[in-house]
Amino acid sequence: MQRLKWKTPFEFYHGAKLDMTKIRTFGCGAYVYLPDEIRPNKLSPQSELMIFLGSAGGKNFKFMRHLSGNVKFVSPTAMFDEGYFPKCPKSIPNDKIHREKVEAPRSPSPREENNDEDFPSIPLGYPEGPTRAPAPQQGARPRSPSPGNRSPPPGAQRRTSVRSASPSPERSPSPELPERQRPTRDRRPPRREGNIYGDCSNPVEDLRRDHEWVIRRLQGETIHETRLYLPLNNVSWNRPQWRTPPANQPGPSNNVPLSTEPTPIKEEPVGPNLDIDGLYNDILDGLCSETLVQEGGVGLNNFLFEIVKAIDTPNKFRNLQQLPATEKKCWLDACLEELKALKKRNVYELVDLPKGRRAIKNRWVFNQKGDGRLRARLVAKGFSQVEGIDFDELFSPVVRYETARLLFGVTALEDWDMFSVDVKTAYLYGKLDEEIYMQQPEGFKIPGMENKVWRLRRALYGLKQAGLSWWKELTTSMTEIGFVRCKSDAGVYYYRHPKTRKLVVAIVYVDDVGFMGKRGSQLLKELKQKFSTKWECRNQGELTEFLGMEVSRDRKKKRVFVQQHKYLQKVLDRFHIKTGSEDTPLPKGFVFNPSDKVPDAKFRQKYQQLVGSLMYLMIGSRPDIAYAVVKLSQQMVKPSKEHYSAGIHLLRYLHGSKKLVLEFCGDC
Repeated sequence: MQRLKWKTPFEFYHGAKLDMTKIRTFGCGAYVYLPDEIRPNKLSPQSELMIFLGSAGGKNFKFMRHLSGNVKFVSPTAMFDEGYFPKCPKSIPNDKIHREKVEAPRSPSPREENNDEDFPSIPLGYPEGPTRAPAPQQGARPRSPSPGNRSPPPGAQRRTSVRSASPSPERSPSPELPERQRPTRDRRPPRREGNIYGDCSNPVEDLRRDHEWVIRRLQGETIHETRLYLPLNNVSWNRPQWRTPPANQPGPSNNVPLSTEPTPIKEEPVGPNLDIDGLYNDILDGLCSETLVQEGGVGLNNFLFEIVKAIDTPNKFRNLQQLPATEKKCWLDACLEELKALKKRNVYELVDLPKGRRAIKNRWVFNQKGDGRLRARLVAKGFSQVEGIDFDELFSPVVRYETARLLFGVTALEDWDMFSVDVKTAYLYGKLDEEIYMQQPEGFKIPGMENKVWRLRRALYGLKQAGLSWWKELTTSMTEIGFVRCKSDAGVYYYRHPKTRKLVVAIVYVDDVGFMGKRGSQLLKELKQKFSTKWECRNQGELTEFLGMEVSRDRKKKRVFVQQHKYLQKVLDRFHIKTGSEDTPLPKGFVFNPSDKVPDAKFRQKYQQLVGSLMYLMIGSRPDIAYAVVKLSQQMVKPSKEHYSAGIHLLRYLHGSKKLVLEFCGDC
């Protein structure tokens, strides 16, 4: 530190001191605000004493622990008594904080919104939380603050709560109780704000404080945090329970051939199994959806897309037993085709599970492609993987929707050719650095070897690192061919001939690859052929579908059309929209008023599926419904019947305008 002139690396890099004013003492007491919705009556305490555990989410949210029941909470509205530790029997609470009133979160003024980018832009209701204050511990004074008339000044409500001073010297022990002994090491908060090292200071610290909230604190005024209250008592944080191998499990045997072909067990009933659907229900019934709505971004989009299930497609392997014999055979053939592809790529080897290791589970995912082909994917249940053991890095880039549409426009302008190829079982090309074991697939366990497991040699769909492994292999092969990855979009690769300067562009979304280049270009065909030679691909000819968007063109008029008619019709059929049309996406004069009532779980799931379907259409080819979808998505946690009716109104608008397409004009 002396070599750095008593400055931290953060200060050298940013040119300013690190703000430590919001750091709290671990284990100190905190009075957490209780919303009106969860208090039994108006006379019940407005706050509850909890134990501070740490910061959450990188914002002003704090982790708390309930004194009775050890339930974990997340709260942004709390008053801290850093001189009092509830689990320390010799610690004494501060009476001054007891008399203060913890204010409810309020909506910020326009001026405050400009000064605080972290405040959510949408009002969210309070979910279920603690309903009563904990009983005071034996021998301790009551710690629930009594409601007071004192309120902080308007400018102080958006700052962090006050660090309580040392216990007041005016306090004297009650005559009925013996005087408390102070611990050997005094527990007292720092005298200087923002210093987590107590009264120690570095030689060059700037003592000037230009923040208004510091001045108010020196005057004895209470500062409050003003954010949402998010208890996490409904969310399970435990890892999935693992099933230990039976005691009579056979050991390794050299006499058992590992190359035995898996055969489908046609008549064997399929027992219950942990699957993704159970996880979806936990998400919908808990508070994960509320967190996603608050954070927004890609996580919210993926969540909405995942809960929109396909139509006329079996959700589980056991559902195949209920299908007609002909249809059942088609799906079983798709499963066998998948297993043959796995064996051909040397994805796994059949081994005994090593002692002390756990095998992750898997499930079958069925899908019907746009051209009518049936596809069955064996997907690993990656949510049971343990970070640091089963995976490390996760992120896998793909081409963005707006980039794809931009290149469609360039294609219309330059009259380029567009070709499409589909890489068969792309994830199976990814190499695994980790040692991962997986159970045998449901319905295809080898007779006599049911206790054996798969040792995965290559990536499999569902593994957290599968997408990244495939992307690394793809990028390596594209570089060998001569392509260069675009810096602004990692899903775009381009090739420029060193002599003719002809350009070829490739857009990649997982296993779907589109090649674009000058009309009749021999270079385009050669590069596409090299790619197909490197990977086992299905040549789909002219690009007609990408990212679920149907692409057509009129080359004479230099037009490219993008639409989602098939998907839109499925959505309309699902929500029983057969007739009727509307002129506008939203009803005239409709106002999105937040709902205070907690909706039924099934109704909320149905509403989220509706919004997810609409969002997929908006992102793909219907920008005209963007405003309506954004407003509908803001009511994801507590939707009302009026909000659902507005979504149905939007579907009727789409029904009346389903012939509209997104047109890119090359000669306009």
